[in-house]
Amino acid sequence: MIHDRKLLILLILGFIISTILGTISHEFGHYIIAKCLGYNPKINYGHTLLIPSKQTKVMGNYDGMLFSLGGPLITMLIGTIGLSLLLILKKSYRIQQELDTTPW
Repeated sequence: MIHDRKLLILLILGFIISTILGTISHEFGHYIIAKCLGYNPKINYGHTLLIPSKQTKVMGNYDGMLFSLGGPLITMLIGTIGLSLLLILKKSYRIQQELDTTPW
């Protein structure tokens, strides 16, 4: 019973940390695109802002589309890398009868 409680706590903490890192990396995708397009972005936890300045141009439709796609593209890239690693490494773990944190 103690093992189950410890595993539950580890899984909950892993989920929380993964959610935070996933959100930050998603916003970083928006940030990278904005910087490459010449804007002045600033990352907050839940969104990426474009800070206006005298040199900043008005964002057009094409730039807006690229800016919007930056976050989802990074999220999909990281997800694809993670899934690929799971598929590559799945053979190295023995089939387990119980849930365990060893493969992490």
